[in-house]
Amino acid sequence: MITNLSWKRICAKELNCRQNMSEHNLKSILTWLFLGGHLGTFIALILLTQGGGFDSQEFKTIAGLVLPTFAVYTTTIIKSVITERHKKVGSRRQTSGQFASITLILSIVFTIAIPILIFLKATNFISNFEQFILFLTATETTFATYLGLIIDALYKATPPDSKPSN
Repeated sequence: MITNLSWKRICAKELNCRQNMSEHNLKSILTWLFLGGHLGTFIALILLTQGGGFDSQEFKTIAGLVLPTFAVYTTTIIKSVITERHKKVGSRRQTSGQFASITLILSIVFTIAIPILIFLKATNFISNFEQFILFLTATETTFATYLGLIIDALYKATPPDSKPSN
């Protein structure tokens, strides 16, 4: 359980949940969180398969479920980074503390949940593969609904000549 004191430590400085956060900083955190999390999950899946946690058919099934979701998020993020490569520092927008908090919490939980499920199956904590697939798809579907909205709102390209809305 997160106590008020530990929550204050988690939300310190830029992650202050009661204060606004610059959209640029929030996007930077999410960019590295998703890119690192997705790459780490795929590497872990390969290593767990090589270590005997999954057979080749299970590997293909898991990769077929996880990689498309990762690809959609990663492509949207990278496209935005490329589009906004010349942004001025003075034009940074602020997001509310509530939006930043919800965004960070959902993103962190999603980024951690998928590899945890994969690890639990590889170590036979979840012994039934069909049950694992059910957990995996339910987790992806639940988070995809909310994170899709967030990623679209944050990373949707703004035309270079337009001013950001407040």
